[in-house]
Amino acid sequence: MVDIELRHRLSQDLRCLVTGRMTNDDFDDAYYESYVDSDDLAIREISRFGWSLYSSDVLFAYKLRGSHRVSDAARKTAAHAILFLQTEAEYGYPETIDSFGYSMVGCAWFNGSLVGVAFVIIGVPVLLSGDTWTGGYCLVIGLAIFAVCFLLAYLQSSQYRQFREDCDRVGEMSIWPFFDRDSLVVANGNNHLLSGIQQDIAT
Repeated sequence: MVDIELRHRLSQDLRCLVTGRMTNDDFDDAYYESYVDSDDLAIREISRFGWSLYSSDVLFAYKLRGSHRVSDAARKTAAHAILFLQTEAEYGYPETIDSFGYSMVGCAWFNGSLVGVAFVIIGVPVLLSGDTWTGGYCLVIGLAIFAVCFLLAYLQSSQYRQFREDCDRVGEMSIWPFFDRDSLVVANGNNHLLSGIQQDIAT
């Protein structure tokens, strides 16, 4: 499904976000209210890209300027995304791995590793003091937690690697969300719209 009206709104919001004319909180509101559950996969994926350019965990709203300015590579991707949103093309890349679940795995890995270290730190001196049962118990728990954490990290890495391989089979990721350069040229048309977008975003 292609939602032309919502694509137009997202193209404006993404442009304002990347050029520092919209705060992260304002984009957050639009993301959760309008974009994240859209029936148009292009809207869901491109808005997720915009959402990934900033942190939602800071106490105060900010704009992507100065030290928060996004990289040149992200600006180029944003220009392609804004141009794509002005077409009626269907989005053909695989849907992104659930970011919340992905983040939860990363959080579990980090916190679990700390807990594992704590058990090992406690277990070693207790074991050396002669209390082999308590020390050994702590070491076993610590090593078991480490094993689970590394398994989670391996599965997460494998899942992401498979996702990237699937994307590479679909098209050229350097011009995402377009699949190939011909479709990018057609969308750009004779008006060189992409150059205008890139110039606007670069300032």
